[in-house]
Amino acid sequence: MPDIFIKPPIVIDTNLLISAMISPNSIIHEVLKKALEDHTICTSQKTLDEFLEVATRDKFLRFFRNIADRDKFIAFIIQVSKIIEPAYRVNDCRDPKDNMFLEVALTCNAIYLVSGDKDLLSLNPYHHIQIITPAQFLEI
Repeated sequence: MPDIFIKPPIVIDTNLLISAMISPNSIIHEVLKKALEDHTICTSQKTLDEFLEVATRDKFLRFFRNIADRDKFIAFIIQVSKIIEPAYRVNDCRDPKDNMFLEVALTCNAIYLVSGDKDLLSLNPYHHIQIITPAQFLEI
């Protein structure tokens, strides 16, 4: 049985979290800010592991004064995310690596999956979940 959340659950894909991390004055950062105010951000260990692997790539170091600033953002994402164990296994996305986001969204009963990924966006709506772009999320 899924957890009951005080704020409506959403899922944000890895690419958007990385964009928020490296561009603090971007529209994606505004998405993260709105998500934190109005929603519970759900992730799984698998999606979190992907975020950690990508976020710690050397190519992103140039966006930070030092590694500690990057690590603070990573720690913040871990702290504010609700980590769940997916109860569903799906194979519906053209890109099999994106199925993990659908699994989290289904398990937490997310109202939105926010993504810029065309493979995910092409599935909108997915069951009861609206798969929307960052701009669409900000318009809500």
